[in-house]
Parts: sequence; C-alpha cells; structure tokens
Amino acid sequence: MPIPFIRFLMGTLLSASALLAMEPPDPGMIKTYRQDGTLAQKMAFAKSLGNFKVSNGLAEHARYKLMKSAMAKGLIAEKILPTPPPAWKDMPTTGTVKVFTVLIDFPDYPHDDVKNSLPLVQGRIFGSGDSLVTAPYESYKQFYLRSSYNQLNLTGNVMGW
Repeated sequence: MPIPFIRFLMGTLLSASALLAMEPPDPGMIKTYRQDGTLAQKMAFAKSLGNFKVSNGLAEHARYKLMKSAMAKGLIAEKILPTPPPAWKDMPTTGTVKVFTVLIDFPDYPHDDVKNSLPLVQGRIFGSGDSLVTAPYESYKQFYLRSSYNQLNLTGNVMGW
C-alpha cells in the first residue's frame, strides 16, 4: 500500500472516532438543562460514554514515544525508557483473563497430530500441562495461577489448525 493511502485511512479513522466523543455544553445550555430538569439525565449519559477517562497506559505510552524520538534525534544521550514497555502496563494481574489462541500450521514446519493435537495443545495452555515430556511441564494457566498466588486465572479457546 502506498504511504499517502495509509495516511488517508488513518486520518479517516481518527476523525471518525472523534465523532463518537461528546463536546461539553455551552454555559447557556447548562442553564437551560437546569431549568427543564434534564441536567442530571444529560450528565449520566455523558458519564456512561466514559470520554472523561484516560487509559491506564496512555501517559506512559506518550512518554515512551517522546523519549524514543528524543533519543533518535540525538537530543538525549542516555536511555531512560520505562521498563517494562508501555504496552505491558495494561495487563491485569488479578482476576480472570480470557485468551484467544490460534494454531498455525506452516508449510515448512507442519504440525504433528500425535504430538500437537488440538486436545493436547488445549491442555498445555488451559489444562494441567503436558505428560508426554519427562520434565515437569505445567500449562500457561497453571504457571500464571502459581506465579500470581492464585489471583490470575487464564481461560479461553484454542482454534484448530
């Protein structure tokens, strides 16, 4: 795809998302809403949209990008990037997380139905682990349960090859 088309597409998507936002009312509108008794209803609707909330990792992501840009331009010499990366900031540490798993079969590395059947992979991710290997091999679910002291539970689906 050519770069101008991608920029046009991104601009269209960003401007379309702005249409979903709600603009604040004018001072005269607030007075009118108070008089006709609909101010509480309008405020409840505005809160239900959640436009006033900022994503947990948004500020960290902006800081990360600014620091990376400053380093690329040579404005700062030392690396002061946050660790872990900003994209990891929003991963929950407690509760139940639903994970979607897609199995991919590559032409140069096809799957083996005996060693990697759908029920075996399901067990390796969301079950108790793998009994086919000699070392103790726990599933992702068991690993995260153990690592989080039983506070993070992984559930989900595994889609076949």
